[in-house]
Amino acid sequence: MKIWAFLLIIIVNGGLLAQTIEEKANTAKNANYLTEKEQKVVFYHNIARLDGEYFIKNYLEPFMAKTTEYSKNADYSTLVRELKKIKDLPVLEPAQDLTTMAKEHARTSGKTGHVGHRGYNQRSDKYCKDYSHYSENCDYGVDDPLEVVIDLLIDEGVSSKGHRKNILDPKVNTIGVGYAPHKTYDVNVVCEFGKKK
Repeated sequence: MKIWAFLLIIIVNGGLLAQTIEEKANTAKNANYLTEKEQKVVFYHNIARLDGEYFIKNYLEPFMAKTTEYSKNADYSTLVRELKKIKDLPVLEPAQDLTTMAKEHARTSGKTGHVGHRGYNQRSDKYCKDYSHYSENCDYGVDDPLEVVIDLLIDEGVSSKGHRKNILDPKVNTIGVGYAPHKTYDVNVVCEFGKKK
């Protein structure tokens, strides 16, 4: 009887120690330099990186079922195929220096109305000294955090799929996110990725 009780305690305690994917993905919950939306962007990046099939079933497919903005075209199909291969990539931890870099670019882009990575070399020289690898994604006109991540993952019309590659890059382990109003597209979101040296 004592052995069964002991085994039951191990099973129960083992179950208590296991984290859900959502708990593992919520690395930004205490990053007070990120807004709630910015924290959610980190969260959805991490869900996709931790388990691509889980992301498809619980986030991508429900989103696609209620949107008219995106179609299940070739870009979508390649994303689904790629996500099915993704499992247990390192979670992205929020980084204040990368967040400052992201917010700075989002604000500048928003004020001038430009799109793209203008000034990236200067920004990375300033903020990425502690990183051996880094990259940047920019999204325009999308406010909802889940849609931001899905939009960048689908990467519609971008032949290189550079935004998707940045999100699913196994080398990176840190992220910074910045939201800002945009003169042309109402809102823009910048994500900076890095691998600490």
